[in-house]
Amino acid sequence: MTWSIFIPAGAFVVLVIFLGIGLTRDPSLIPTEMIDREMPAFELPELREEASMVSDQDLVGEAALVNVFGSWCVACLQEHPTLMQLKQDDTIRIIGVNWRDTRPKALAWLQRHGDPYDTIIFDEESDLAIEVGVTGAPETFIIDRTGRIRFKQIGPITPDVWRRTIRPVLDALAAEEVTTPAPINVEPRVDAIAKTLRCLSCQDQSVFESQSTLANDFRQVIRTLIADGKADDEIRDYFRERYGDSVLMSASAQTALVDADLIEARTEAVSKTLRCVVCQNQSIYDSNAPLAQDMRRLVRKRVAAGDNDDDVRAYLRYRYGDYVLMSPPLQLNTVLLWGAPLGLVMIGLAWFILRRRGPRLPDDDTMSDADRARVAAALAEGEADT
Repeated sequence: MTWSIFIPAGAFVVLVIFLGIGLTRDPSLIPTEMIDREMPAFELPELREEASMVSDQDLVGEAALVNVFGSWCVACLQEHPTLMQLKQDDTIRIIGVNWRDTRPKALAWLQRHGDPYDTIIFDEESDLAIEVGVTGAPETFIIDRTGRIRFKQIGPITPDVWRRTIRPVLDALAAEEVTTPAPINVEPRVDAIAKTLRCLSCQDQSVFESQSTLANDFRQVIRTLIADGKADDEIRDYFRERYGDSVLMSASAQTALVDADLIEARTEAVSKTLRCVVCQNQSIYDSNAPLAQDMRRLVRKRVAAGDNDDDVRAYLRYRYGDYVLMSPPLQLNTVLLWGAPLGLVMIGLAWFILRRRGPRLPDDDTMSDADRARVAAALAEGEADT
């Protein structure tokens, strides 16, 4: 089996391909799960006007850049001149999200470097940042006129990034607005109704929280009924008639926890199963990263509110994907990741076995007397010459 000699070479080529793919990927860039999703519902204070509140509805109406920044962010200085130029040219509406900052420091930073923002959301404790899956600063989201997230830029917006990446997306949105009538944004109503309906395949989650196939089907039915002109109560009655009172979340409300020790114990247990998206190789329980601290605070808050452990993990998984789990579910990409080394070992073992079973050189016992005489003569002749 002469072809067996190519097995090690083939295995080596496969290994090189896997390593090559890995080297072309930046491990710090975590794909966003929020593309083509509505901006989550929120209400947070405006940075410059402390008494004013900004909500997700304030972002609807025209396309915008939603830029996450902080006075502590060194890389934010790299993109700031580009944002100032966009403001000067009145190119696009820019919404700032001042993340994990203090109001005095943020205002002083803007006064020193310039203020390119039409509105600035003050997100002191990562309430909005976690909702949209932020992993660091600067990050910029492009939202369309309905408030739907269409693109995410990780890292500074340099002139080159603007020209090659951001501008083409905005041009595509502008062309889309010309050819497509302005849609009616029904997603806030869909979300509000979905929060009142129970996911029957999850039981302890609402249709809004669950990512199951049935919950997605429920949400699509809600959209269809809204388009048909049904009122909210009529939509709930539609599901109630088909699934009974158990489909209503109000049928059995969550029970908030009051035992502080139990809350802390469960918070610790859940935190150990969630990955810090900043450190990447640590759980949010082990990590001291500021975002990990905010995620622990969120876990504690949801545990205290009565969410079970799977609910909490599902909440963060919806925003950060499977990567946020320390033990991701078995999928094609994880099978390749863990199965490839084992596959190479099995290939090597198969090659070894095939080589062992291959043809062998003849033993000395199979030599004829004439052959032995010729060998002896050759050896004798060689000794005489020396």
